[in-house]
Amino acid sequence: MRQTSGVMSMDKRKELNKIVKDSIAESIFQLMKVKRFSDITVSEIITKSGVARASFYRNFKYKEEAISYYIIEIMKIYKYKFYLSELKENYYELIKGTMSFVYDYKEYLESLFNSGLSQLLYSAICSYLLESAIPQINNEIEKYFLFSYGGSIFSIIYYWITNGTKESPEEIASIICK
Repeated sequence: MRQTSGVMSMDKRKELNKIVKDSIAESIFQLMKVKRFSDITVSEIITKSGVARASFYRNFKYKEEAISYYIIEIMKIYKYKFYLSELKENYYELIKGTMSFVYDYKEYLESLFNSGLSQLLYSAICSYLLESAIPQINNEIEKYFLFSYGGSIFSIIYYWITNGTKESPEEIASIICK
């Protein structure tokens, strides 16, 4: 990515903007480990992330939007890791892989749940399922099935994380597949 006449290329600009957005979101999650989400200020976020106040407001209207952005970014990693793999042919392996992935983000999810923001994860799961459905779902009735599945997966993740992740990803996959 080269610069021409002192102008940054669009790809480089997008890459730098992603770094700023990720830094803001990660800072919020770090702050949520030590204080309530409602008590976190934008000033604390920008200090922790090292970005300008204008960068925060150029990218996000409010703190929840930064959290939603980050959850969606994590869902993109999940999709890249699992969606196109052969795991989707083996339900047990897919669920085991999913639960292992969830476990890797356990601290983020604990912060999210402890802050009363679990609906952001549920929304991201349902959006992911709608976008990933093959064939594409256009029928409203079929969407109910998809949302019920999303709700089931969300509830399992929520209970597993808030109950201390006592079971292994393999045990959770076995329970779901029964």
